[in-house]
Amino acid sequence: MTVRRQKRVAIIVDPGLPFGRQVMEGAFRYSQQHKDWQFHEEKAMPYLPHSEVSRWRGDGAIGVGGLGWIRACRRRRIPFVNVGSLRELVTPSVVVDDAGVGAMAAEHLLSKRLRQFAIAFRADISRWDARITQFTDTIRQAGYPVERVLVRPGNPHHWYAGSNIKDLLKQLTKLPKPIGVFATHDGLAREIINCCMENGINVPEEVAVIGEGNWPFICELVLPRLTSVEPGAERVGYRAAELLHRLMAGAKPPRKPILVPPVRVVERESTDIRSIGSPTVARAVQFIRDRTDLPLQVTDILDAIPVNRRMLERAFRRELGRTIFEEIRRAKIARACDLLIETDMQIGHICRACGYASRIRFNAAFRVEMHTTPSQFRQERQMRGQ
Repeated sequence: MTVRRQKRVAIIVDPGLPFGRQVMEGAFRYSQQHKDWQFHEEKAMPYLPHSEVSRWRGDGAIGVGGLGWIRACRRRRIPFVNVGSLRELVTPSVVVDDAGVGAMAAEHLLSKRLRQFAIAFRADISRWDARITQFTDTIRQAGYPVERVLVRPGNPHHWYAGSNIKDLLKQLTKLPKPIGVFATHDGLAREIINCCMENGINVPEEVAVIGEGNWPFICELVLPRLTSVEPGAERVGYRAAELLHRLMAGAKPPRKPILVPPVRVVERESTDIRSIGSPTVARAVQFIRDRTDLPLQVTDILDAIPVNRRMLERAFRRELGRTIFEEIRRAKIARACDLLIETDMQIGHICRACGYASRIRFNAAFRVEMHTTPSQFRQERQMRGQ
């Protein structure tokens, strides 16, 4: 009986960052389908430290590569799949679709009915050119100008180091308000929020902020909590492992990078409804969001917020472009989408968790909002995850 030799695979990412850990998880999930993979381990983690790359011998690697690593892998004929920046790299790559990130951030801010927008990015880094360009194009196509906040680094030797806060505050102060700001990564978005709040600029009433990465220790700890684009790093890891498997089997590398679309916007308070001009509408929308698990009716809102129904309906149309009933449905289906993506709950349970007594009504409401059924929505997201 012939015993198949295990493939030695290395993951060269920073395990201290959520992106790196999620890439690992995605690659590991793929490897479970192929028991002949053996990951290089470091401190019980499936990764290869950057300092060990030049000495490592194996069958294939996935990582955020530099030109030196790529050349070293080529000399040793080790297939390497890049999951980081595309700039100056001529190697098989599976990366987040940066243009998709920019478009998703723009569409989220546009949905807030803002009329002024800005893009914030480190002036010395070009790795996010595609998301900057697509954000700008999407906003301009909607008929609005885009301001640019070029952030000078506090430490020019590291892309994630702190910004020059004095310069950042000067630029934020000059921006027209209210305004929606997209920061190219969560670390910069956090600095913008902190800079605003410490200097009397209200978030999100004056400056609504969205970042990218959905890093919990940033998004959940900053106040107000940060809205962020979830890029789908685990999906990147899965698709990278899938490509590496083919390359190790002798397949030709693809001619173009494989672009993985971002997953969704995870909305938190930094772009929340307090940016709505009418306090009454803002209060009503918050009332709706706090009760997406209940069979809510328009009359329930009027009981809690004593206001004439016709006046409230007009205010909703003016501020949000939809009726009270449509906002109730939108909020409930948004919660349903979160549960379909993040949990394994049965759809019948999700139906009840979103305040629908009837599965038929739930399916009908879901189809109106998402143009598909709950089961198809979940299936499509699972397929994209692979």
